[in-house]
Amino acid sequence: MRIALVRHGQASAHRDDYDQLSDKGFEQARALGLAWRNEGRVVSRLVRGPRRRHRETTEAFLETFGEAIEVEVDDALDEHQGVVLTRLLFDDLVDREDDLGSLARDARDLKGGIQSCLPLFRRVMRHWSHGELDHPEVESYRLFRGRVEQCVAGLHPGDDGWAVAITSGGTVGAAVAGALGLGDTHGVDLMFSVQNASVSELNARGLFRFNCVGHLPPALRTFI
Repeated sequence: MRIALVRHGQASAHRDDYDQLSDKGFEQARALGLAWRNEGRVVSRLVRGPRRRHRETTEAFLETFGEAIEVEVDDALDEHQGVVLTRLLFDDLVDREDDLGSLARDARDLKGGIQSCLPLFRRVMRHWSHGELDHPEVESYRLFRGRVEQCVAGLHPGDDGWAVAITSGGTVGAAVAGALGLGDTHGVDLMFSVQNASVSELNARGLFRFNCVGHLPPALRTFI
C-alpha cells in the first residue's frame, strides 16, 4: 500500500470566493506534477475531493505530470465544516465571557480578514474536536474523521504504483492522526501544519512522510 495525500494549492483567502486557486496555487500544483514526472513516480489511482480548489489542483498537476489518468471524485475527501461552524456560532461566541468570547471580539474588532480570525478558528477547532461545540447544521468532527479514515482505508493503488488523494489540510491532518493512532485534537493540530501542495505518504506500516514540500522552491511554500 502506497498512498500520497496532497493538500490543494494555495486558494484565494483574500477574495470573496476562497474556493479557487490563486496564481501561486496553480504554480504549486504544476511544480508537484513536474517533480513527480522527473522522479518517474507511477500513479495508478488518482482521487480528488469535490471542491473547485481540489479540481483545479488536480488539473494543474496533470498538466505537468504528463500522464493520462482517470480522475475519481470522492465527497469523503471534502474538508471539514469548521469554518461554517465558526460563522454559524460567531454571534453567540462574541457574547461569551471566556477565551472564546475574547477571541471572537478581537476578530470582530480587528476586521483584518482571515489573519485576524485565525486565533479564534484554532480555538473553535480544538473545542469542536473535543465535542464541546456543535451546531445541528454541521457535521461533527468525529463524523468527519470517520469518513476520512474510511475513505483512506479504501485507497488501494491496485499495483506497484501510488494511490493519490488530492484534498484539504483538515483531511490530511485527520488521516495522519488516524495512521498514528492519535486523538481528534492531534488531528486538528496537524492540520495547522499542512502546507499548500504538500505531500504526506502512508504505507502498510502507517505514516512514512508528512508535509513534504521539497518539490517547491521557498518562494512557493505557503500555509494560507
